[in-house]
Amino acid sequence: MRILTLIALMVFTLNATAQKSPLEKVINKYGDKEGISTQVIEPSSEEFQSQLKTDGDEINEALSQLETIKIIDVDSDKASLATVNKFYGKAVVALEDERYSEVMKVNSDDGEDVSFYISQQEDGIFNEIVLLVNQEEGFMMVYVKGTIDMSDFNLGELMSVFTCINKDKDKDCEHSDTGGH
Repeated sequence: MRILTLIALMVFTLNATAQKSPLEKVINKYGDKEGISTQVIEPSSEEFQSQLKTDGDEINEALSQLETIKIIDVDSDKASLATVNKFYGKAVVALEDERYSEVMKVNSDDGEDVSFYISQQEDGIFNEIVLLVNQEEGFMMVYVKGTIDMSDFNLGELMSVFTCINKDKDKDCEHSDTGGH
């Protein structure tokens, strides 16, 4: 009986480890090193729900798809240079895995690089969304995990707001659902 229990425990451990993504493994390895702060937000927790005031079932349904949100801040003044470089290098290598697609990259003149990655399960369904900001002071990463159906997030309306703001900052734009800006 002990052998059967040991085998079941080994299979469970191997299965749990195999389900972690390449980036998640890097985050788990380096996320608790000195100079690296990791804030974990669980959208299903009562604490998160009580702080978030949402109106409507649509936003609650969209948020229910999120399993975890991790905000990782790496401060090069507090972390060793070797740790910063190793963590960033391993994160970039993990994001080069075939499971990830880089959907946006912005390089600024002041040395701040912003990249946005997704890991897609199937058409329109994502299991990871990553925002990576590299700057002189270190880097920051926002890691979102879940079973995320992008059609539940009204990105079209959000993008139209951004387009309006960028088009003409002096004029108000009218949007059917937002009431203007």
